[in-house]
Amino acid sequence: MAYTEIVHANDTLVLTDGGTVPIIFVFDCQARPHIVLTCPALTGLSLGIAPPRKPSYWDLPTATQAQLLHKQLACGRAAASDLGLSETAIRATIHLGEWVTGRHIHAHIQLPTQPYYRLLAATRGDPEWSADECAERAAFVAKLRQDNKRFHAMDLPALRVAAASLAPPPDVTALTAPFRAVTYDPKSEGAAAIDVTFVAPILHVQCEPLTQVLHDLNAFVHGLGVKGCFYLFPAPGCMTGDTARVVILPGKFISLLPIEARAAWAEKWAVGDPVQRACCENLMQLSPPRRICSFYLHAKCTHGDSCRYLHPPSCSHYLEGKCRNRNCRFARPPAQAPVCPYYLRGKCTYGDGCCFQHPPSLAPVCSFHKKGKCAYGARCHFLHQ
Repeated sequence: MAYTEIVHANDTLVLTDGGTVPIIFVFDCQARPHIVLTCPALTGLSLGIAPPRKPSYWDLPTATQAQLLHKQLACGRAAASDLGLSETAIRATIHLGEWVTGRHIHAHIQLPTQPYYRLLAATRGDPEWSADECAERAAFVAKLRQDNKRFHAMDLPALRVAAASLAPPPDVTALTAPFRAVTYDPKSEGAAAIDVTFVAPILHVQCEPLTQVLHDLNAFVHGLGVKGCFYLFPAPGCMTGDTARVVILPGKFISLLPIEARAAWAEKWAVGDPVQRACCENLMQLSPPRRICSFYLHAKCTHGDSCRYLHPPSCSHYLEGKCRNRNCRFARPPAQAPVCPYYLRGKCTYGDGCCFQHPPSLAPVCSFHKKGKCAYGARCHFLHQ
């Protein structure tokens, strides 16, 4: 199936020479639940980068990096507001250096899976996934699992060498001085992740403070000798918005630990999928939903954003009191349901099965009760006066 690009938003990047290039935010709908910031004009060729190296934020002036990160965070905040989510539930993710595969400058905005589906469905006006899209997404998840296994096998030899090394960890005191705290493997679960806490929250700051944030963070990472990594803003689990996560190669990470802690950490890293742990991304949530959640359609799903099935947007015709399709594939939240016009006239035949509201205070008087012929008694939906 040919990939169809679905645009979320457009913006402009101002370069240091005063020129501008377009920024396009697109749905990465065949892969992770990400909105991708792309700068098609900023290719490796235009930035003077010799193949096969790919361009990343590190190839741009720090002020330009800050401007891009500021736009990522702003787009994430807007998406969070539209979806009714906390701002810290959405992350700006940047692939850097040797960890970049794209031909032009790009970065990601990661959303929780189900809200991402809702935003995508609302944008394209169709809550359904086609069979081709489901096949594409399933293939991507399978490839991602294989890639993670391959990375695991590639990294293991270097990790074993580093774990057996008696070289002391480098002195990073000067590199960490700008930060309030630096935490290695925050959950002690074998993740090659470093959480860097800044003096103040970073989610709402303007470009100038972000320039200093990225200057200090880049200096820290380059000072460690890292040639490729991920930045996550904010770090997974950070509710205050003042911490970023740096994910690096395990062979480099373990050299930063005390000698006596390396063997135990290596054992934890070797179990399961350390890439998922470091990025806090559940591959089970990336698979395409097999069908629309029938419980959600009737406001009865208790799984929320962790539900494995699709939660479509609300039916616009239903909200206007015009949808009479009992098999409608859009959601019909009872709290937003209009009053049933047939009920007001005493002519609704659906009773408790009606999709619209039957408020007792607006119930018409039972015409059968007036004649002393109502067989429903107390179970009657109309007033007995």
